[in-house]
Amino acid sequence: MSEKFGLIGNPLGHSLSPFIHGELFKAAGLDGEFKLYPIPAASEFPKDLQGFSVTIPYKEDIIKFLSRVDDTARMYGAVNCVRCNADGSLEGFNTDAYGFLKSIEFLYGGDPRELLSKEVTLLGCGGAARVAAFETILAGGQLAIAIRDTDRGWKRAKDLVDELLEINADASIFVTPIDSIQEMSEDLLINATPCGMFPHADEIPIPSALLENCGAKYVFDAIYNPAETLLLKETAEHGSKTMGGVPMLVYQAARAQEIWHGKPDGTMFEDSLLRELCKLTQKELNNFPNK
Repeated sequence: MSEKFGLIGNPLGHSLSPFIHGELFKAAGLDGEFKLYPIPAASEFPKDLQGFSVTIPYKEDIIKFLSRVDDTARMYGAVNCVRCNADGSLEGFNTDAYGFLKSIEFLYGGDPRELLSKEVTLLGCGGAARVAAFETILAGGQLAIAIRDTDRGWKRAKDLVDELLEINADASIFVTPIDSIQEMSEDLLINATPCGMFPHADEIPIPSALLENCGAKYVFDAIYNPAETLLLKETAEHGSKTMGGVPMLVYQAARAQEIWHGKPDGTMFEDSLLRELCKLTQKELNNFPNK
């Protein structure tokens, strides 16, 4: 009997998750299906699945419907993977952090925490940004968080900083409006905002004039569609080594499969297989609308 999984969120028209999970099913020799569920509220998640992934805007809202949340998801305050147990209980996990660290490893070519222990400029303070922020502070890095200059933006940033200081009271954290950044890290720039994502691929989170003095050796954009955002294109022209969000997407999906099938120790998929799947996923993007 085919196992049933899916992705909840809204909107979901740009998602590559069915392709990725389909490839993971084949690699593991599993009979499974993965569908998209663009639901109007987190409470309307499908009740007949063995597990499901969660994306914007329900990574926080879904928590109230879960029986248990693991320590990682609790720390980040966000769940992107839910396991549906036979007894009807629902368990929440966060696999974004694993995918994020693997992406930084690919970008840097070494231990991701070594790069994160340096100076990091982070654009945004939402779900993906929280993961990057926590991992930076856990690695001992100096963090500058760039936000929209709004009351909501400042409040979210303050809340995030307070949480980060609970982990490390001596952490070096600075908050600045995103449109008036004076200095950016020479080590790592991370975009964790949706700015530049399809169908708004002509947008950029930082004014182009400011990028001329960016100087970041490494730039990571969590966006995966388009494969090369305008931010990545312009920073690459200025000499930065860049990477988009496909590896993060693939590796978080693989970890979700391991959780759903009771193998969260990383033994279900070989790393070489997942690296090849990253390449296949990049090619699959060519079949997606990206203009």
